[in-house]
Amino acid sequence: RMKRPDLFLSAITAAVPDYDAGLLATAVTMDQQYRLAFVLYMVGFAQLRDEEGTTDQRAIALTDKFTSQLMTVVG
Repeated sequence: RMKRPDLFLSAITAAVPDYDAGLLATAVTMDQQYRLAFVLYMVGFAQLRDEEGTTDQRAIALTDKFTSQLMTVVG
């Protein structure tokens, strides 16, 4: 179960959502204060997926910045 939780989806009683390619063009509204954190997360995740070993430090820095921005209280 730990390695492939998708094999046990039949045990869940809720219906699994079905997505199609038409939903990719749907605009998603987002509060302005979360946009930079979201971009940092996406870029950091893309860097982590990269095969080169030199980008790991940059990816970790981006994801750490994402986490710190979400944890910062704006007052």
